[in-house]
Amino acid sequence: QSVDLNTAVEKGSVQKFFLQCLAKLKPPDRTIPQVLALKDSLERGIGVHHSGILPILKEIVEMLFQNGLVKLLFATETFAMGVNMPARTVIFDSHKKFDGTEMRNLKPGEYIQMAGRAGRRGHDENGTVILLCKGQVPPSMELRPMILGLPEKLQSQFILRYAVILTCLRIESIKVEDIMQFSFKEFNQKLQLPTQQKQLQLAEAKFASLPNLGEHLQPLIYFYDKSVEYWKEKHRIMKFILTQPKIQKEMKVGRIIVITQGKHYNKLAILLNVKSVLGKDTVYKVLVLDHQFKSNDCDNVNRGELYYKILSLTPQHKFFHPEGIGGHAVLDIRAVDILTITKSTIKVDADVIIRNWEQRQLERFKDSPPSATVVKAVTELHQLNEAYNANPDSIKYINMSKEINVNAETEVAMLNYVDHLARQVGNVLPHTNIAGFEQEFTKVYERRMLEINIEELRFKNSAKNLTLYPDYCNKLQVLRALNYIDDQNEVTLKGKVACEMGQNELLITELILCNMFNDLEPAEIAALLSGLVFQAKIQGEPVIPEPLKKCVAAFEQINDTILAEEQRCQAAVEAENNLNFGLLEVVYEWAKNKPFAEIMKLTEVQEGIIVRCIQQLDETLRDVKTAAIRIGNPGLQSKMEEASAAIKRDIVFTASLYTEL
Repeated sequence: QSVDLNTAVEKGSVQKFFLQCLAKLKPPDRTIPQVLALKDSLERGIGVHHSGILPILKEIVEMLFQNGLVKLLFATETFAMGVNMPARTVIFDSHKKFDGTEMRNLKPGEYIQMAGRAGRRGHDENGTVILLCKGQVPPSMELRPMILGLPEKLQSQFILRYAVILTCLRIESIKVEDIMQFSFKEFNQKLQLPTQQKQLQLAEAKFASLPNLGEHLQPLIYFYDKSVEYWKEKHRIMKFILTQPKIQKEMKVGRIIVITQGKHYNKLAILLNVKSVLGKDTVYKVLVLDHQFKSNDCDNVNRGELYYKILSLTPQHKFFHPEGIGGHAVLDIRAVDILTITKSTIKVDADVIIRNWEQRQLERFKDSPPSATVVKAVTELHQLNEAYNANPDSIKYINMSKEINVNAETEVAMLNYVDHLARQVGNVLPHTNIAGFEQEFTKVYERRMLEINIEELRFKNSAKNLTLYPDYCNKLQVLRALNYIDDQNEVTLKGKVACEMGQNELLITELILCNMFNDLEPAEIAALLSGLVFQAKIQGEPVIPEPLKKCVAAFEQINDTILAEEQRCQAAVEAENNLNFGLLEVVYEWAKNKPFAEIMKLTEVQEGIIVRCIQQLDETLRDVKTAAIRIGNPGLQSKMEEASAAIKRDIVFTASLYTEL
């Protein structure tokens, strides 16, 4: 109040301009507290600019600032973003902000956006940025990322609205898939499309050149397909089985298990360590036998893990047997890599084995011999392997299906189905005893893998791979369930009404077609519809006039029905669908012709936010009017026109100074 930054001449210029702008308002609106307070501060060269300021006052502040008559401006980041008006100096009141969820440090993009205003081109050699430190100076680890960090990548906020879907379904020449594909949300995917299309052409050409598989390979093809299905289900059930308390007790250090991972297939392994990480798969560290010298025949990793997993099911490949003694490896595996758990254990010093292995992975120790502890464990595992090869009954297995407590029907069904698939694979095994089994199997494997690759590439090149496609399908389900489209995706009358809406398509359509507005006065309709556009929070419960309480309850019930259907269909629920009747009383009184100064006494919500709410409400009233014309309801059309006329007046709908002056 005591600071005056303008000269007498500048004061006169501000006063003259301010009064010239206020001449557009009615006399009562010229004495609103916010208008008087800002007039006084602007005359002293001090301005305020944020979302709570009346639109006409924001424009006055912008124009005075542009002419150098505002020397000190208190503003939010929206000022820096909305108008290109640099300042000599930018001052940050704080390096933290509340973003609606939490108090956090400014992001690099937010800092650059505001700090970038400092320095007027052609006037100042340097722009100055001052960061106020009201307490202690913030640590450099907070300031450095904020000032020097890279701005966040642009994220598309594109929403596939119901009105867009319905309009596209009505017009055959426009497809929803095309709209999704050309949105910024799918930009990165669109860049990859030419490469993926070329890959698909090459894969299809390669597949066409492959010779047809002979009739004699049909049992092998059947074996392959059943094996793939078996492993898919086996992976799922193993993740479940290894979480069971009884099985977890068995998974102790020294337990012998059978594993397949990558080129290590159908191997006996000694369990060395179990490490559980919250929210991630449990990791099991194991010791396995391996060849001392790499062999291309046995270690061809290019064939893929699935190749070896399926081979592990055949009689030709029981347990892996290395060439010579001493070759070994320590692996990190997960539940899906475990084939079965034996009843055998070997006493080992797991920590010593792990440390020795990790040391020998370092370059300077890679030629060091394994420690005595490792040699002992490897020898015992080798002996166990040889004993099994001499007598397969020498190793007993834990019957995981019977030794776990399973009550849920789904888990029992999964276990039974895995056993069923294992029997199917077993039944076909005798038919796979064909000459050159591994070579023939490789042909089947490569053909099937190429087919899978082609299928994946076709998916990537299709609309189904778009980010928004699942939400599109879910929203179609919602529209079908609520009768906006029929089973053939033809748009119904409800759907045609919803097409006319700018927002809240489903809710407004339901309100119109259930005759919610037929017995209401224009002011009551405007008040009710304000619940769709008001977004800000208010203190305490909103005040609902008595005549509207039943309508508000019905309004909320219809909204809850739509939300429940969206949740059932897993459709994305838009933020705007949250009803907020915080300004219902204010809009009701405004539509009944009360002056702006009086309605301000009914709420603590700032003037600018009220104006924005009423302006958006007018758009909604126009939507309802259009829908009334569509369904042939002249009475409702007339009411919407009256409601719109009632709220479109005075300071709320003052024309912009940028177009008038």
